[in-house]
Amino acid sequence: MRVLAILITVILFGLVRPVLAEQSAFHAPNGVALQGYDTVAYFTRHEATRGHSDKKIMWKGAIWYFASTENLQRFEANPRAYAPRYGGHCAYGVSRGLLVSGDPLNWQIVGGRLYVMHDERILQEWSQESEANIQKANLNWPALYKR
Repeated sequence: MRVLAILITVILFGLVRPVLAEQSAFHAPNGVALQGYDTVAYFTRHEATRGHSDKKIMWKGAIWYFASTENLQRFEANPRAYAPRYGGHCAYGVSRGLLVSGDPLNWQIVGGRLYVMHDERILQEWSQESEANIQKANLNWPALYKR
């Protein structure tokens, strides 16, 4: 009986695992991170810049677009330095224990890390106490990430 239970578990895990592997670790509507904005450009140009479909890579289950080959290469060399915190979800929402979509046009770099917010009003609210909000979000993120 125990062997049968183990066998069923192995078979089910084998069927479920490919589906889990396809899920993105990032908020990526239609499979595209940051709605196609170049995550490196936030750091180099200090503005939200659209990426190009001919300059893209797959990382952590999402497609990332870049405005230049140089930005793509920078990302490939160190993706964690450029990827938005909290999987691109609204950082303010994460600080409140919620998973809310992030808008790549509403963002802030704090301590060399990119944070995306849901909208302009939330960005303003976040900015008033960004350090405290980051501490709260860092505490909440592990539990939210597992959802």
